[in-house]
Amino acid sequence: MSVELTHLTLYSDDPVSLARFWAAVFAKAVTQDQGPAPRPRVVFEEGRRLEALYFERPKGGNLSGGGPALGIQPERGTLAEEVARLMGLGALILVEEKGLDGLPKVTMSDPDGNQFVVVPSKEEQIDWERVREAEGKELASGTATAVILVPDNERSGNGAA
Repeated sequence: MSVELTHLTLYSDDPVSLARFWAAVFAKAVTQDQGPAPRPRVVFEEGRRLEALYFERPKGGNLSGGGPALGIQPERGTLAEEVARLMGLGALILVEEKGLDGLPKVTMSDPDGNQFVVVPSKEEQIDWERVREAEGKELASGTATAVILVPDNERSGNGAA
């Protein structure tokens, strides 16, 4: 048996504001959920794995304790461009690192501290793979070169030789 993730709820003291942030991230609109306890939501296209993100106040008023971390990937462009765009929307960088596959990833938080990970676009991942393949071929053929970076103060004679 298999399952699909259909929605995810993010908790916030200001659900409408947080919904607006995530709507801007995904270039979607904020709509109102129907039912006895209406709440703002961001709805994705039908046929996608994740159909909606929901936003509501935390039970007991406690935002601590982690919670799920979303993973997002830009459709095109670079990881750096996407991180800059998200920072412009109010996200903060928590950690920049390499994943198990060697590709860079950036862990960020939304304005309410919910963590999410941004990975390179598929286009950028293909470029990274090409570079790694080329580096592997250079190492195998013995044509690799080393680049030594010398700080400016050492080049000018102000540092140790």
